[in-house]
Amino acid sequence: GEPMNFLLVIDHPNQNSFNYQVMHHFIKGIQANQHTFDICDLEKDQFNPVISIKDLEKYAAGGFTDENIESYQRQIMSADCMVFFFPVWWIAPPARLKGWMDKVLLPNFAFTEGQIPQPLLSHIQKAIFFTTTGVSDDVFQKEFGSAFRLVFDKGVFQFCGIQDMEWFNCGDVGFASREKLTEWLTFVQSFAEKL
Repeated sequence: GEPMNFLLVIDHPNQNSFNYQVMHHFIKGIQANQHTFDICDLEKDQFNPVISIKDLEKYAAGGFTDENIESYQRQIMSADCMVFFFPVWWIAPPARLKGWMDKVLLPNFAFTEGQIPQPLLSHIQKAIFFTTTGVSDDVFQKEFGSAFRLVFDKGVFQFCGIQDMEWFNCGDVGFASREKLTEWLTFVQSFAEKL
């Protein structure tokens, strides 16, 4: 297919973490097909996830006080596909990524204002999630998978107009053998090569 532009959003406090390795293998995979990419690294940016009273006052009009927001929105506007890399903590993303959604996916940018909001990000063909959990993937999917999907797929991204979502979770991180983790990285790279 045509080369696409990917926006890779990563939230993990440790740049030597498995999450970063997953992202680097994904990049190797998409580079095989001349795709381009931007990286939004919330830890590196020291992004502040907290909405202040000043942010709240500007929220309804789609305004913001954090100067990072404009460049994050620009990255989203030029993306064909968004890919997220993060650990799942308490069935949710880490604080910076949660705050990124709160502060970047604003009215008049991600959806229209009004009682029946319309999505504004339908130019994005697909959102892909690569997550890690401490519990096994079987337990996670059975116990918490539907909650996670409800929040992410339906509550956030479909609401903003992204219909196609894929989610891959690597369980047992912290306990898994090196072989298992290496296999996962190989899987991620070959998945990315097919995009």
